[in-house]
Amino acid sequence: MALSSEEVFSALSDCLDPDTRVNVVDLGLIYNVTIQPTTIAGKKGDAVEVEMTLTMPDRPVSSILSSSIRQRLLELPSVLDVAVKIVWSPPWTPDRISPDARKQLGMD
Repeated sequence: MALSSEEVFSALSDCLDPDTRVNVVDLGLIYNVTIQPTTIAGKKGDAVEVEMTLTMPDRPVSSILSSSIRQRLLELPSVLDVAVKIVWSPPWTPDRISPDARKQLGMD
């Protein structure tokens, strides 16, 4: 059975921003997920690329978030490789925050 983007987003919901303790999906940091079949060392599986942004450039947590995302996705049974790409366009705005995260952050 092929890995779905829904499964990836569900796994990414386990990855928390260290400053807010809100997951990266609900913060609106994940822009795109690409899943490609791959073979590594004779094993067939999936390569996942995640395009994400940060709330501000030069955030020191970027390497922590990238590592957390990579580690979590590699826990999925079919995932053999993960690339996390930080992008700045379009720029992140608080409008991307989900209603649940807004409540958690006291924004409503």
